[in-house]
Amino acid sequence: MDRKNNLHFIFPCSLFFFVLFYSLSLYWYHCGYFSAFDLLFDADPNIILESFTRGYVGHGWGRQALSHPFLEVFSLPVILIAKVFSTLLNTQDTLSLKKIIALAISPLFSSLTIYYFYKTLNFLKLKRTDAIIFCLFFCVSTTNIIFASIPETYAISGFLISYLIFSFYNAKVNNVFLSNRQWFIIATVITGITITNICIFFLVYTLHLLRNCKLNWRVAFKKAVIISISALILIILYYFLSHLILNLHLGHDGRTGYIKKYTTVSFQWFIRSLLNLLSGSINALIAIFPESREHMNTQHSALNPITFQRDSSNFMILASSVFFWVAFIYYSRKEIIGEKWRDLYFITLLIIAYNFSLHSIFGAEPFLYSSHWILPLILLFVPILKDRQWISGSLLAVISTVNVYFLFQVNDIVMFGN
Repeated sequence: MDRKNNLHFIFPCSLFFFVLFYSLSLYWYHCGYFSAFDLLFDADPNIILESFTRGYVGHGWGRQALSHPFLEVFSLPVILIAKVFSTLLNTQDTLSLKKIIALAISPLFSSLTIYYFYKTLNFLKLKRTDAIIFCLFFCVSTTNIIFASIPETYAISGFLISYLIFSFYNAKVNNVFLSNRQWFIIATVITGITITNICIFFLVYTLHLLRNCKLNWRVAFKKAVIISISALILIILYYFLSHLILNLHLGHDGRTGYIKKYTTVSFQWFIRSLLNLLSGSINALIAIFPESREHMNTQHSALNPITFQRDSSNFMILASSVFFWVAFIYYSRKEIIGEKWRDLYFITLLIIAYNFSLHSIFGAEPFLYSSHWILPLILLFVPILKDRQWISGSLLAVISTVNVYFLFQVNDIVMFGN
C-alpha cells in the first residue's frame, strides 16, 4: 500500500471525525450532559472539564488526582489559546471560552488515534480495503463515539496505547527502534495520564524487547521493570512536589479511600464484573441494549444515567456475550496457535487480559475503561475477517447504523429536562 494512497484516506478521515466528534461534544455540552457526575457511563466530564480549563490555578477546582497526574497540564495550552482568542474577540467571558476550547481535546486525540491505528494496520500487510474497514470499525465504535466526544482521559490514553502498538510494529516491520530515552518518555507520559497505564506500557515494552530486540526474558524483564518503575516514581514525585509547591489540595482519586471504595474481592462481584467486561466489550463496538438507571449523584433529578452495566435481570445478554466470545475463540483457534499472527495475539491478549484482571476487581462500570482495550479488541478480528470484505463491510454497516441510532436516542434515554 503506497504512502500517497494512505494520505488520501487517513487525513480526510481523521479531520472528518474530529469535526464530527467536536460538534457532538459542543452539542452535549450545551444540552447539559457535562454538568453532572456519572451521567454517561460513570464518566466525570464535569470535573475533568474543570481540570482542563482551570488547571493548577483553580485552587480546589478539577480532579487534582494521583490517578491522573498530568490532567491539569492540558489547561496550559487551553489557557494560552483562550487568551489569544479573548483578545481577538474582545470578550470577558474567558471561562466559557476555555471550556469551548477544552472540548476539542478528546476529539483531537481520537483523530490522532485514527492516524496511528491506520498506520499499524498497514504494517499487518492488509489490503487497502481491509485496512480502511478495520480503521472505520474504530471510528464508529461506541467507545470512540462516547469518549471522543466527552472531556475525559480515555481518548488520550487510547491514543498513547495506539502509539505503543504502532511503535512495536514499526520496529518489527521497518526496523525503526526507539531509543531508551524515547521509551522512558512514553512510559512517563502514559503513566501521567492514567497511573495504571504503566502496566500496559510494561507489557508492550517487554514484548518489544523479547520479540523485536531478541533479548532473553531475564534481561528483557529487568530492563522493562527498571524503565517502568523509574517512570512511575518520577510521576509520583511530580504529583506531590507540584501540589506542595503550588499549594494545591490532593485530589481524592487514587488515594487509599478511593481505591477501597471501588475495589472488591468478593467472588460473586468478580464473576459479575467479568461477565460485564465480556458484555461491555461487545458494547464497545456496538451500542445494543443500553440501560438507564436512576441518578443518585447530582441535584439534577431529571437526569438518568446511561450504562452498559448488567445484573441478573440481564441474564440472556450476559449469557449471549459469553457464547459469542467462546465461539470467537473456537473459530480463531488455528490463527491463535499459528506463527503468522503470534505477535498480534501476544500484544492484544496481554493488554486485554491485564485490563480484564484489573477491572474485574476495580471499577463500577466496565465499559468506562474500554478505551484501554478497544484497539486490541478490533485487532483480534483481523486474522479471521481479512480478505472477507463482504462480511466485515456488512458488520461495519450494521455497527454504524446501530450506533447512529443510539446517538439519536441519547436524549430520550437520559430524559434531560423532563
